[in-house]
Amino acid sequence: MAIKENGGVVFVNYYPAYIDSTFEKRANKVRKKHKRALDSLKVLYSEESDDYWYKSQDIINKDLAKVAPSLDQLIDHIDYIVNLIGPDHVGLGSDFDGVEVLPRGIRTVQKLLLLRRNYLKEDTQKKILEKYWERILNAYSAKWLDNWDE
Repeated sequence: MAIKENGGVVFVNYYPAYIDSTFEKRANKVRKKHKRALDSLKVLYSEESDDYWYKSQDIINKDLAKVAPSLDQLIDHIDYIVNLIGPDHVGLGSDFDGVEVLPRGIRTVQKLLLLRRNYLKEDTQKKILEKYWERILNAYSAKWLDNWDE
């Protein structure tokens, strides 16, 4: 595979719609259920504002969490990619601070139970989480410095 051959990495994003293609349909039902409350926020806040986003999350988040994919589904994605191209080429793109809701069963990085799936602690910590950045910085810093004057 080109990603592996070129030393690249696939980052697995935790956004529920990326994990389960049916999530958005369920999420829209949740938004429809809370339409009146969400519409009332539009009177007070611009839909593009942070205030609107945070207030709307207060309204819909519990119901969204109920329809989100599971932690097992997220780990299935990670498993698939690791089995395809190896742990040296897998990154975790949690986006903890930027998604409406995370997969059911995960609130913090500590809940990632990759070790349950027989990953060695060394693989999980060193390869997936740390070695990628070390490899990328080493590979590209020389090229970047060589082109500094151009």
